[in-house]
Amino acid sequence: LSSIIAVGGSEQSRNGQRTDLASIISELGVALDTVEWIMGGRPVDCEFSFARGGALYMLQARPVTTYHSAAYLDDPQGQLYLSSEFDSPTTSLREVHTTYNIGEMFPGPATPLSLSTFGRALDLGLQSMFTISGGNMWPALQRHAHKMTGCKNNHLFMNLTSLGVQHTQMAIGDKRGSDMSLAGRVVHEVTPDELEAHNGRASYLQSVVNSVAFLDMLYTSRQRMASLVTLLESGELDMVDRAKKADSRAADVYHDICQHLEYFFSAWRDTIHYSAQSGVWSTVIMKILARDGEWDAIVFRDMAVLLANCEDVRSAEVGPDLARVAEKILEDNAVAHGFLEAESDEDALRWLLDGNGRGAGELFLGFLKDHGHRAVREAELMEKPWHMDPVTLIPALRAIVVASGRTVGEGARKKNVQTMDYGTRAIGTLKSLSPGYRGTLERAMLALLVPIARRAVGQREAGKSVAVQIHNRFKEAYVHLSGLMVSEGIIEEGELIYFLTQYELGRVVHGRGNIVDLVHRATRRRVLFSQLQNVEFGCISKGPIEPLAPLVVQTTSGSPTSSLAVARVTPREITDANSPEDVHLLGCGTPVSTGRVIGRAVVARSLEEADAIEQGDILVAPCTDVGWTVFFPLLAGVVTELGGLLAHGAVCAREHGIPCVVACPGVCQRVTTGDLVVLDGSAGTLRRIAHYDYPNE
Repeated sequence: LSSIIAVGGSEQSRNGQRTDLASIISELGVALDTVEWIMGGRPVDCEFSFARGGALYMLQARPVTTYHSAAYLDDPQGQLYLSSEFDSPTTSLREVHTTYNIGEMFPGPATPLSLSTFGRALDLGLQSMFTISGGNMWPALQRHAHKMTGCKNNHLFMNLTSLGVQHTQMAIGDKRGSDMSLAGRVVHEVTPDELEAHNGRASYLQSVVNSVAFLDMLYTSRQRMASLVTLLESGELDMVDRAKKADSRAADVYHDICQHLEYFFSAWRDTIHYSAQSGVWSTVIMKILARDGEWDAIVFRDMAVLLANCEDVRSAEVGPDLARVAEKILEDNAVAHGFLEAESDEDALRWLLDGNGRGAGELFLGFLKDHGHRAVREAELMEKPWHMDPVTLIPALRAIVVASGRTVGEGARKKNVQTMDYGTRAIGTLKSLSPGYRGTLERAMLALLVPIARRAVGQREAGKSVAVQIHNRFKEAYVHLSGLMVSEGIIEEGELIYFLTQYELGRVVHGRGNIVDLVHRATRRRVLFSQLQNVEFGCISKGPIEPLAPLVVQTTSGSPTSSLAVARVTPREITDANSPEDVHLLGCGTPVSTGRVIGRAVVARSLEEADAIEQGDILVAPCTDVGWTVFFPLLAGVVTELGGLLAHGAVCAREHGIPCVVACPGVCQRVTTGDLVVLDGSAGTLRRIAHYDYPNE
């Protein structure tokens, strides 16, 4: 510790002047974090002292070994420690974190392996983008540095305060645009003044330079994405094939993974840069539509029309392609009967692939070839992609077969969606444009910009698809590594590797340190993980990130172990829902796909609950990622608590021609499955009605 004995003392303290308490505590926190890093990540027992001049000195430090002991981790206090061991620090009470965007991309908790790889890649990718924009991010490249993201109870968050560097450091920065890209609404919880206080304000000349650098990053991102495609085709990332041919041991496979992690990080970095194009072009168009006014429902409605039915959105084809498999099954009653009567999903899959489907099996294999790299929570390393676990698609395929095979569902909803133009053909019908000469100029600008923005939507989805394919190469490698570790007797269960960080995994593979304690730690983390899935957070957190209800450790009566009980509270309902003027209003959000439908609401907080979806239902969910897309052919509409104009659910809803409202917080608590509701995708509202007399059709 000789190199860090003298760790503190600002210029003021060295001059004998009084140092404010906040500075002293900050210096102490940095010193303790540095000592903990030197001790290999273990909590430390430290003694420190302040000299007369105010300088801070570390006197003694040793690791607290009991924190890793089996006895401690089995204790309720130990489990509470495990639940927060990956939490990121809060640097300011004004700091604002959100579940928007990241809650769609990575809903629920992340395993330690995913946090130490994908979580780090995401943060560094965002840091790299905003460093180009003028943000001073790189000094934060330390062990617990979550500058652009945050973590609480293994849940990931976006740091809106740090992301606001784009607004304060670039001449072309617009807070409303970045808010729309992330949250689907203007986030009033963080103000421009707070962003400037946190990130500083660049001079005009510097902001212009930063803007040019940012635009150059967007331009060159296309070449970098092409390089990633070349990397995939080269076979360099085929780590499993390489390991099998060489008959590699676990240590060799781990080394190969580490050697290629730079591609993992660069894939997500370049995807973030490439995806930013769609947000930039959409912001420009929104500013034209809104002029100097508010970004209201009319503006969002016009924007949704302009971006409807974009070309080459491959992820939106997941639902229709699976529906084609269902149609093939329904061509023969005997085939449909055999598929639906299978006792289990596994039996149905075997029946389909054994040639009984009379062509449906080949279509299903074609589906896996095109979309098999996708999955639910696909950024989580523990979640297998569809091509590795195709049985997860069978419940959705069965539901589509059942719904498509009956006509009762056709009258289950009333669609008031008019056939309308979209894209550049819809410019003349937009309601938010100015009259007269200014309106003519706005239409001319839109005619030039809308095709670019529409292409950018498809490019955004294509870029993410490439990153997911590279991500899957590492998923496959980790699965192979887990099998080798079990066969070599290093661990008893392969799943335990996901509950070790990348660094800890290396220590276990190479037999370094107290392996028994590390494996036991992973075991306790896995037990705790199911509890952390029940932890809920608000969409916006200001200051320290806290769940809606605190974690409470309770000792289970009569049990030798303890469990983590998570209390629940219902989020505060919106004022409109309680007002006597309209007691049937369930929620207001951002309209991202137009149309008006009436149907049965199905509340699904997880994909397991989506099995209740029938033809013509309106899905109400916290968010939707690509895993939900298989149910879109059945839906009449979608409402989500999270999301924005370019969210996956919004894009797919527009491609399927169904209304969609996003950024509607708390709607899952206010709606009950079975409610008859009216979804207005133009106004951004969801209402409950008592009954509806469907006309004869």
